[in-house]
Amino acid sequence: MRLKKFATQLTIGFGFVVFVSGLLMFFGVKTRPIHGVHEYIGLLFTAIIALHLIDHKRAAIGYFKKWRDLALIAASIALSAAFFAVASEKGGENAMKTIAEKTLDAPLAVSARLFDLSAESAVQRLSNGGISVLNAQESLRSIAEKNNLRPDLIIEKLSL
Repeated sequence: MRLKKFATQLTIGFGFVVFVSGLLMFFGVKTRPIHGVHEYIGLLFTAIIALHLIDHKRAAIGYFKKWRDLALIAASIALSAAFFAVASEKGGENAMKTIAEKTLDAPLAVSARLFDLSAESAVQRLSNGGISVLNAQESLRSIAEKNNLRPDLIIEKLSL
């Protein structure tokens, strides 16, 4: 029996479960059942992915023959390693949350670069949006607090 009859469907199904449980944990719902489902279904998902790759070995091997595909694979591994390194430094905390916290606490002059803005342009953009900014040394978090706004609204203004 070919694996194709069930490998793709199981990959989709278990992938969805890992996706949903991962999102729940990311947003703070860290109950024992959700953590367990994520961890054990994740292991099963890994096995199903292996079966899926075996069933589609020609296509999978093809991804290691093109530079663009290799670059994307390497970039995803490097990004994962960076998140792992940040999380390890913080005692296993969520890497994305750590990066977001560091961004919110950095001076506007530093975080503006994430939006391809100079410090002056960032201050101007926020001011034009009705957000009070004393100077580019204020953090996004302090700007948000001072203006009684959520930090994501400050980020949204910078992203426009």
